Amino acid sequence: MWERADYIKNHWLGLHSIPRVVWINLFAFSLAISVLLDLAPEQLNGFHLTVGLLMLSAVLIWQVIGAVRTLQNALHDKVDITLVAMLSIAIVLVSASSIWRSYTVIYPPQEEAASIETARIQPLPISDDGSIVFLSGDINYPIYRSFLHTLAENKGIETVILSSPGGIIFAARAIANKITELSLNTKVEENCFSACTLIFISGDTRLLSKNGQLGFHLYATESMLTASVLDIEEQVEKDKDYLRSFGVAEDFIQEAYRTPPTEIWVPSRERLEKAGVLASNR
Repeated sequence: MWERADYIKNHWLGLHSIPRVVWINLFAFSLAISVLLDLAPEQLNGFHLTVGLLMLSAVLIWQVIGAVRTLQNALHDKVDITLVAMLSIAIVLVSASSIWRSYTVIYPPQEEAASIETARIQPLPISDDGSIVFLSGDINYPIYRSFLHTLAENKGIETVILSSPGGIIFAARAIANKITELSLNTKVEENCFSACTLIFISGDTRLLSKNGQLGFHLYATESMLTASVLDIEEQVEKDKDYLRSFGVAEDFIQEAYRTPPTEIWVPSRERLEKAGVLASNR
């Protein structure tokens, strides 16, 4: 196991193997930065933009200089020309990608910026009497922003009706925190799976219709890279603690997070009631 400082220094000196430089120090580092930037729910202000660009520049300089030195060492040692070509192409691709990413952060496409702004202010459907908001579809940051906008424009909302296959856990937590803050009720009339269940648990009173279903499982990641950037076990423990704070039974929590990401556990109403998932905190 390398010390972190030694790992960074060894790349800078060109001492790593070509495969490690290509797949980890170039591609994996660049993709990790992109993932972290995409997780940001809000646009960066001037200060954060400047810091972010400086960090991007520093990482790019470290990547390129280390890769070039690795290339020079490979040429000197007469390494397989295929590996040399692979590293050369990787340097060009990563450099171009990082420069383009920096450019789009500073000068986002006008059409894309307009569509993002529109998505932020799209209201969610509400009931005729203004007491219910309907939150459906994938859980993501546009939905979160739409939820905030709808709440701000409709002060009489008391209940959130959920219908979702799941989505981004960080967006789900943000929605759940707002529901808890305002002491809103939650209700499911159809399906509420994965990250959606965290939102459901946050309700002051939690109701499940006759045909409603709650589905639980471990988190899934879109790629091995995301899994390397995020500590999945840490995130799971955080949400286990969240469920405990709402009085959900320990045996239920453990079973919910034993279910693999490729499956879904849909407990019976009796089990949900016994575990305290369907309950009132009033």
